Amino acid sequence: MERQRRISLKNCFDTLKATVPSIAKKEKASKVAILNGAFADIQTLQTTNDSLTKEFAKQRSRNILLKQRLTELRREADKQRRLQQQY
Repeated sequence: MERQRRISLKNCFDTLKATVPSIAKKEKASKVAILNGAFADIQTLQTTNDSLTKEFAKQRSRNILLKQRLTELRREADKQRRLQQQY
């Protein structure tokens, strides 16, 4: 059972190593190096996610403002058309 546990743990580390770009191509990497690499990649992904989330919120707000402006412009255009039709 202990041997199976160690084999399973090794397979998990091998899988993790394969997903960490900075370590994936190295033939040998210690468990600590694999974990540190994975940690660094996770931090980078979190930072990227945070900045993209902020940018998304900013663009969503801009989109709402632009839709409101479009609605206003359409109303003004309708008013102009009605005035032109009257004359």
